[in-house]
Amino acid sequence: MQIVNDNARLTTPLLRPGAYELGFWYHAEGNQIGVLNVYTRAQGSEYLKLIWYHSSKFNTTVTDWTNAVVDISETTNFEVSPAASYVTILVS
Repeated sequence: MQIVNDNARLTTPLLRPGAYELGFWYHAEGNQIGVLNVYTRAQGSEYLKLIWYHSSKFNTTVTDWTNAVVDISETTNFEVSPAASYVTILVS
């Protein structure tokens, strides 16, 4: 059961510098879905860098699963952290 301001976050293990591609499917339907963000965080940093987002507030008519691909390029060791509020995520 989800409640108001309910959030979920996944975090990858530490990744080496380089270029990566994060692919996933999401389903976000309705006015109360919230947002889906993808962040990176450099090793040892507390700062989350937003690299991709989706907000269903701008498109409430999509009822199908949507495939997203996020290109990631970092020069230091880092983690990837997708975070969601009222969104269902399937990572591929």
